Amino acid sequence: MLSSASSLPPLPYLPPQMQNTPATQWLSRCETTTSKTFPPNSLNTVDSIPFDVELERIIGIHIYMIGNVFPFLILPFILLYTLLPSSHIVIQCIVVYVLH
Repeated sequence: MLSSASSLPPLPYLPPQMQNTPATQWLSRCETTTSKTFPPNSLNTVDSIPFDVELERIIGIHIYMIGNVFPFLILPFILLYTLLPSSHIVIQCIVVYVLH
């Protein structure tokens, strides 16, 4: 039998001594930035990245995504290719687009 969310214990993943900790005690552990933390105008600039890292991001992410989806597309492509002769050109265009 499924239980509703109202019957779940509050925050079951926290130890008992932390379940009743007031928010002010948590916020007292936070740090704020000051003028000594960061130099002036250091957070409004973008650092350049090396060319090999940029190339990996431009090409590698697309190859990774295609590699994740391609195993699921093999069977539909084979079925389309064998059952519908008119789909040959569409599948060939998709393959050419992916490989180039």
